[in-house]
Amino acid sequence: VVPGTNDIAVWDSTVGANSVSMGADLSWKGIQIASDHAGNITIAAGNTLTLGAAGFTMKPSIAFTMNSPVVLATTQVWTVSGWTPVFAGGVDTAGYPLSLGGGTSAEFDGDITGGGDIFILDGTAAVLGNGKTATASDIYVQAGAELNFDTASGIAGANRVASVEISGGMLSIDGSIAADSADTITGALSTGPGGAEIKIAPNLSKNARLAAGSLVRAPNTTIFMYGSDLGVNTIASATDGDANVSFGSAPVLVGGSGSPLTTTGIVHGVYGDITTLG
Repeated sequence: VVPGTNDIAVWDSTVGANSVSMGADLSWKGIQIASDHAGNITIAAGNTLTLGAAGFTMKPSIAFTMNSPVVLATTQVWTVSGWTPVFAGGVDTAGYPLSLGGGTSAEFDGDITGGGDIFILDGTAAVLGNGKTATASDIYVQAGAELNFDTASGIAGANRVASVEISGGMLSIDGSIAADSADTITGALSTGPGGAEIKIAPNLSKNARLAAGSLVRAPNTTIFMYGSDLGVNTIASATDGDANVSFGSAPVLVGGSGSPLTTTGIVHGVYGDITTLG
């Protein structure tokens, strides 16, 4: 039976591991992978799936791979409490907000388009796959949550997202073994309540850099930045094994004064470490 627009596609104990070809562009109310389901699931490329208000829920520890594009029909909450599902065909938010929760992680190995805001909820991680982008989306990382930029093959100045606001969570960057990487946040990297952790882990034989249009620190918040040899050598040197951070405008403390310089060794409320251990 092929689910319809008002149906939730359910994988439970009655369905084993399977590979599915949709055969046509389809609209489902949502996807639910029940806790009693066993076996990996792969949905083939070639069609587009539009998801409605029920969104995506995955509970068991299985591999789920979505190779077709997903389009949001409305505001959604995706809940993942098992292994990490992979959305390889990309996600078009169509301007709708997408919240990711459940306490584990989701990986996007296709671009996120459409400009909808992305909210990463408590205890959840979202991985923006190697070289993939969400250039029109603002990303909000809540307490205990994490946004990860995967740069496995090296990225030369790629604009990854429109902006990132961290409220008690983390932004992490995994450097490349293949080439120097430079991940760019087009707009602001900012903090909300709870401050932020920013971790840059370059490969020992390559350089890794995070760039953002600006740094905005909310009052009474602290930012911890750490990475291998962070700030030891200049950005221009691209020294192997080094982590670097740069901002396109002077750092700002909301409600207070900012740094007068765009290149400075000290930013109030920002602490650094030269290892990835923090």
